Amino acid sequence: MKFSNLRLMTIAAAFVGAMALAPFASAALVTGEANIAGTTTVSETSILFCSTPSPCAFTVEAPNTGSFSGLASGTIDDLTGGPYSGPASVTDFATFVATAGTIDFDLTEINPGTGGTAGCTSNTVGNTCTPTYSSGTIVSPFTLFQVGPNTVDISLDLSGVSYFNPPGKSGGTSPTLGGFTTQDLVTGTITGILATINGGGSITDSYSATFVSSVPEPTTAFLGLSGLLMAAGLYRRRNRKV
Repeated sequence: MKFSNLRLMTIAAAFVGAMALAPFASAALVTGEANIAGTTTVSETSILFCSTPSPCAFTVEAPNTGSFSGLASGTIDDLTGGPYSGPASVTDFATFVATAGTIDFDLTEINPGTGGTAGCTSNTVGNTCTPTYSSGTIVSPFTLFQVGPNTVDISLDLSGVSYFNPPGKSGGTSPTLGGFTTQDLVTGTITGILATINGGGSITDSYSATFVSSVPEPTTAFLGLSGLLMAAGLYRRRNRKV
């Protein structure tokens, strides 16, 4: 069966309407950057952002851009079950009340730290450390960096999706990264922090965090649309009269 160039273009247009645009017709996607702060307590079994039952309010910092512009308030949830990296499923781990509306962030992954274990037994300035558990099979999500004789920077990275609520996920979701940093001056050494945690204690420090949302990669529907448009253009070129 042969299709005219006009018919191919008509099919492509219908494909756009039915497949590519339908999921996003009811709402804009979340983009931009949010900055927040608060206090966290880390133990062998939890990462707590709340001194009261979670979720709890965080402090709004700057800058806040894109969909997060005008950020006025929001909440963050606790993480329990051990400070381990890997897949996670926490709906509304964080919420952001901005000018454009309420944005929900669902946590899907606690990313592993990047420090390795080589620097975990020394407090030499410049050392980095990411401890492991269960004979090295489970990697901690924390990266510890000995930045000074009595100062350790600690980082934590999370991944998930953000969306406006309402309409919820039906309006489309945006990939989102959350990066947390804290500076420990109380214990002040990598070995001291690990000894406290491994001994059943906890470390409490203030944190700052940045959440960044971006437009999703093209969907299968969009790629299929691109193929149809390319086919229409190729047909037109091959059948153009000279």
